[in-house]
Amino acid sequence: MKRSRWAWILFVLAAAATQAAELPAPTLLRTTLIVADVDRSIAFYRLLGFEVESDRGGPRKPDSPFPLAAKSGKFRLVILASADPAGGRIGLLAFGEPSPPVLVPPRDQVGIGDMVFGIRAPVDFTDSNVAAASGATLVVPVPVSYVMKRPDGSVGQGRLFHVFDPDGRLVEVMAPTVDAPPAGK
Repeated sequence: MKRSRWAWILFVLAAAATQAAELPAPTLLRTTLIVADVDRSIAFYRLLGFEVESDRGGPRKPDSPFPLAAKSGKFRLVILASADPAGGRIGLLAFGEPSPPVLVPPRDQVGIGDMVFGIRAPVDFTDSNVAAASGATLVVPVPVSYVMKRPDGSVGQGRLFHVFDPDGRLVEVMAPTVDAPPAGK
């Protein structure tokens, strides 16, 4: 009887280990932003090279477990994809009938609880009219040069911009000018 119990335990452990080995690694699928105006946000993120992958919406389920600060009756979710297949996706989510309240007012500084998007994009925000036309606000109108060594030994350099998106989230834009291969290659 003891032998069959141990055999059963070993079988269960082996099955669990096999199942765990078959599970995919954790992956960030997208970051979804709750926005006031989806179309305005699409215009801004298109400047950074993202394109609409999907656009859906309609009535919102009244019993949805999503912790929204209003009983909104409709939603619109747009997924933006990077041109780089290894790049992430951004969700733009808006609610209506009624719209939820603004819980984080626009500001010119960030602190605990805020998030910063780091995006590599071949854009030039030195013309403040470009940012303003999309509803964004440049933090400093002059870019900062950067040189960084990556974990694989390659070196990247370019210009760095900080801009607040139309809903006040800080976006760090790295506009590369040179990408060098790892040393010795």
